[in-house]
Amino acid sequence: MSGHPWQQREAYIENSPFFYLERVETPLLVIHGQLDQAVPVSQGEAVFVSLRRLGKKVVFVKYEGEDHWEGEWGSGTLRTIGIESSPGSTST
Repeated sequence: MSGHPWQQREAYIENSPFFYLERVETPLLVIHGQLDQAVPVSQGEAVFVSLRRLGKKVVFVKYEGEDHWEGEWGSGTLRTIGIESSPGSTST
């Protein structure tokens, strides 16, 4: 896709998964490292909040002190700092 969002507004909206969240049918687990420099944690939070407002089953887990690639996360350093789920779903 070429051009900037303000030049190609409709193309960016059409290609953004954010604008298709109402189509999600499978329960979703969103996992995010608090220090992710590739994808801001606010994007994971936005997906969680949006799905929750749509009444979808979603769980959000944020790991403190971790970056983007979970394959490099050390098991001794993992600490879950937030787990939330939609009404009616269960979390362990």
